[in-house]
Amino acid sequence: MIGSLLNALLATAIILGIVLIAGLIYASIWIFLFSPIKRLDKRNKRLAEANCEYNKITVEHAKMLEMNDAQRKVYEEWSVKKQKLLDDIDKAESELSRKQKIIKEHDQEFKAFNEWQNGKSSKTRKKKSTN
Repeated sequence: MIGSLLNALLATAIILGIVLIAGLIYASIWIFLFSPIKRLDKRNKRLAEANCEYNKITVEHAKMLEMNDAQRKVYEEWSVKKQKLLDDIDKAESELSRKQKIIKEHDQEFKAFNEWQNGKSSKTRKKKSTN
């Protein structure tokens, strides 16, 4: 009886060992076959996320370039307007200085004329008063 019990135990152990070895072989084959596929799926997922972020950044960059071009055009327009205003200011200042110079010359001429007129009239008064 003990012998048959030991034989049954040994047969059970052998069957259990065979089942465990078959299970390990099946699991290792499953892992070796499908783990690269899982890694590839994870890599493709990360790559898709990176491409999505890259596309977002590219779109934002394009928008920023468009805004930059628009701002550059506005800046150029303002620069042209500023230059025109500066030229107008220079013309107005030169015209003003020219007119001030002319007024100063006329004032000097009027002053000389008045002095001459006053001198002439005082001489005639002296002549009239002496006569």
